[in-house]
Amino acid sequence: MSVHPMLMRWGASGSERHIGRFCLQAAHEPRLMSPLYVRPYVKVHKNDDREAKAIAVSATRAAMSFVAIK
Repeated sequence: MSVHPMLMRWGASGSERHIGRFCLQAAHEPRLMSPLYVRPYVKVHKNDDREAKAIAVSATRAAMSFVAIK
């Protein structure tokens, strides 16, 4: 079974850097965004659904900066 490389974006926190390294080994292109940049796009109270929508919207912004995977 072949795996096609994907561009993945999500908010950066402690364990996400580990997941990012795993994705790099699998030939994907992970991009981590600082939660400080995603927060303005979260409407009302934060929950998983709203945060996922905010990440999707903020990831399309041209000026979005990404966090390096350490």
